[in-house]
Amino acid sequence: MRVTEETAPAPWAPTAILLVVAGTALILAAGIRWQPCVVDLDSLACVAAQDHLRDYGIVSAPFEPILGAVVLAALASFVMAGFWLLWASWAAASRTAMVACLVAAASAVVVGTGQLLAAVTDAALGVLEWVPASVLGLIAVLAPIVASIALLVLSPSRRGRLAWTVLIVGSFLGSQIAEFVLLSNLFLASHDSPIGTGFLPGGVLVISGCLFVIAATKRAGAPLSTLP
Repeated sequence: MRVTEETAPAPWAPTAILLVVAGTALILAAGIRWQPCVVDLDSLACVAAQDHLRDYGIVSAPFEPILGAVVLAALASFVMAGFWLLWASWAAASRTAMVACLVAAASAVVVGTGQLLAAVTDAALGVLEWVPASVLGLIAVLAPIVASIALLVLSPSRRGRLAWTVLIVGSFLGSQIAEFVLLSNLFLASHDSPIGTGFLPGGVLVISGCLFVIAATKRAGAPLSTLP
């Protein structure tokens, strides 16, 4: 079934803002991590930045936090939790979509909590071992994609379906494995994480946010609250 926006206005505008905020936070976090590489690709600091010890998408042992980057990543995770909660409230008439959104929100909260704890305690707390980190990473990738697919099916407008489609494709391309494959073809370094890791998922969210803004805009002669 599709939820009509006449009876339940879709939260395109507020969630567009959340996407842009989360994406910007991830871009800034990546900028902090990779700043040494802007100065000198061969510097020890740049080499250290490429170590998996510095990966903060899912905090796993061993881990050495880059404080500013990890805090910003945690902020992005909590903002995305709010994003999914807003859509869960809109999709309440569809149990499948609502549950998918709630799972996506919960996974974002768990990821963000780990990131924040690891940042403020210098990795004394919030750091997972490999197996639970892998399970959480899989859920954190799949849950938003499944929720986006469910909301795409419910969306009554072409612009809305386009926005969800871009978010789905972008979420896949911005996943840790896909990003690694894509960036490894650009930066053939002998270290763990390719230079630029973290920019792609941030950019995906910002672009998706722009499309959500388009989905929120009214058609000529149609009030904003009754968008198709």
